[in-house]
Amino acid sequence: MAEVAFDTHAEIRKLERAGCPAKQAEAMVDLVSRTPLNIQMVRVLERLSFQVETNMATKADLEEFRADMFRALWIQGAALAGLILALAGLMLTINAFFLPGS
Repeated sequence: MAEVAFDTHAEIRKLERAGCPAKQAEAMVDLVSRTPLNIQMVRVLERLSFQVETNMATKADLEEFRADMFRALWIQGAALAGLILALAGLMLTINAFFLPGS
């Protein structure tokens, strides 16, 4: 990630114009200029926070997902039961056709 440009001289002048004593302005800008990663980290955290908030599932989303899962399981169960019944019928038909005395 690229470094954040920070004009220390301009920031000291801004603080002095706002009424901050020169030594205090220099100390404050020196402290802030030593933490460029903090500025970058704040930006990254803001982006991550936005991504998490926009991709987070709500309770309603989870309930809808749960209902969809149960519906899918019922459909699969019904299909499996139909397949089992069809196979059982086929086996009975084969048994009656090839083994008529049974």
